[in-house]
Amino acid sequence: MKTLLARIFGKKTPMTNLTIIGNGNMARGIATRALAGGQTVEILGQDAAKAKELAAELGTG
Repeated sequence: MKTLLARIFGKKTPMTNLTIIGNGNMARGIATRALAGGQTVEILGQDAAKAKELAAELGTG
């Protein structure tokens, strides 16, 4: 089955960039996991100050 999927969908490329819309608790959790996995995270939210604050807490801003 894995070979069939590889033939249908082609080569898998890992996701390395992630954009999160929102800056609440779920965004914090998702961003933490993504950063731990080596991904680049971008956080967007209605309140730019809160998004920047979250980025700073995560060590990325």
